[in-house]
Amino acid sequence: MRTRLYGPSCPWEGENMLRVYNTLTRKLEVFEPIAPPRVGMYVCGVTVYDTVHVGHARSYVNFDAIRRHLEFSGYEVKHVQNFTDIDDKIIERANREGRDWRELTAFYTAEYFRLMDRLGIKRAHHYPRATEYVPKMIEMVKGLVEKGHAYVTPSGDVYFDVSTFPEYGELAGKARLEQETVSRVRSSGEKRNPADFALWKAAKPGEPKWPSPWGEGRPGWHIECSAMSMDLLGESFDIHGGGHDLIFPHHTNEMAQSQCYTGKPMARYWLHNGFINMRGEKMSKSLGNFVTLEEAMDRHGAAALRMFILKTHYRSQLAFDISLVDEAAAALERLAEAVSDARTAMAHLPDSPPPSPTKSARRLAESADGLADAFKEAMDDDFNTPAALAALFEHAQKVFSYVRSVTGPSSPGLDAGLLGRATGELERLLGVLGFAAEEAGYDAEALRRAMEKEGFQTPEGSDPLEEALRLRRSLREERKFEAADRIREAVKEATGFKVKDWPFATTVSRLRMTTERPAGEEASA
Repeated sequence: MRTRLYGPSCPWEGENMLRVYNTLTRKLEVFEPIAPPRVGMYVCGVTVYDTVHVGHARSYVNFDAIRRHLEFSGYEVKHVQNFTDIDDKIIERANREGRDWRELTAFYTAEYFRLMDRLGIKRAHHYPRATEYVPKMIEMVKGLVEKGHAYVTPSGDVYFDVSTFPEYGELAGKARLEQETVSRVRSSGEKRNPADFALWKAAKPGEPKWPSPWGEGRPGWHIECSAMSMDLLGESFDIHGGGHDLIFPHHTNEMAQSQCYTGKPMARYWLHNGFINMRGEKMSKSLGNFVTLEEAMDRHGAAALRMFILKTHYRSQLAFDISLVDEAAAALERLAEAVSDARTAMAHLPDSPPPSPTKSARRLAESADGLADAFKEAMDDDFNTPAALAALFEHAQKVFSYVRSVTGPSSPGLDAGLLGRATGELERLLGVLGFAAEEAGYDAEALRRAMEKEGFQTPEGSDPLEEALRLRRSLREERKFEAADRIREAVKEATGFKVKDWPFATTVSRLRMTTERPAGEEASA
């Protein structure tokens, strides 16, 4: 199989260069990292006070695909994603349940890793926790006060003065900024401006607190990400990502405080994924209209949920619809079946390519030769996963056509090298999107019971699946089709496998598309 390396070592020119949509400039821009081939990427993580829902999953699947494509293209990505482990919501829930806030956040942090591993999300290289960076936050707040960008109130709170940063609101846009300021910003008698935001909050009874130059207290939300990203990625880095809801106030405020502290741009590219909507509203805990990630994966499978998310462009809104998740599951089954059929043909047929390639062979060869280019062209267009998947599905259809042509009664002969290369390329590029083909197991006793229910016995000590397939083939040769079909249904009911009747054998499609995360990847926590 031919393997290609893209990226800085063999740069593309013109239309084939990677372009990303920058929220700050509101346009597609050619991706030019600060220090290629290295790319620094910071993605805002969860506040660990409750379980993860499907809306969270969308963001992390999207940025996982972005990272995987950057690495596929030859970039060396340093991926940082934080945990907010001190926050009003954490304190409120811990107090309500009578739990230590540290135990609460540790529980939901561990749950996050378990669920994201199941979803096939590659571990970030660093997972900083806000509470580990309080000294760095205090240092930043002190610097902002000294530079005249922040002020201390009589009660011991410290606020950022937005009037000192003329570019404030550029990320959100002035119109949205005005609208959001009215609807979301809390007023305070100690604020100079309603849009000023807290850098440090004076201690309240029953809350965690740290010593500071302004008295005991805790950091505000926005300063956390500035401190962590600066420590791990530097004063300026390449990509800052998160959900669309973070544009204001979180990312707007991050940008203001970071750039006033360093005098440098915080991030070169700001990327934001769209919401998942449910019943016409953004899926969120605060609205109470969410489906937990575990519930969704238990019902539909992790791979189906991942495919459902990637079939929509990351910047578009996405409605959570069970029928669409089912369609994604069916699409995955079709891809797995293409690989399974190809493996079956190569396992049972001799490698005997004809002197001249057939029409289906030429089409498959052309598709295999151009698949990586088509895939990369799609992903280079602002990480267009729907277009990339379309290229893979079109290629899978050519695999099906070729397998049919070489397994029929007038087969011209199998070119195993071609078919192996074509399926290998399909699997390689599916891996870039986080999918892997794996052989599924089955419950042998459940299959024995299903066969007995249909009136068929399988000998003790035998493989019931092999026996079922042998018996079905025998019955079909005897033209006992009704009995043979009962075996097919028993196999489907007990294992979920699709029985396939070939001229040379009766087999099942045991391959399943699963989520994939390379083994041995561990994060710095």
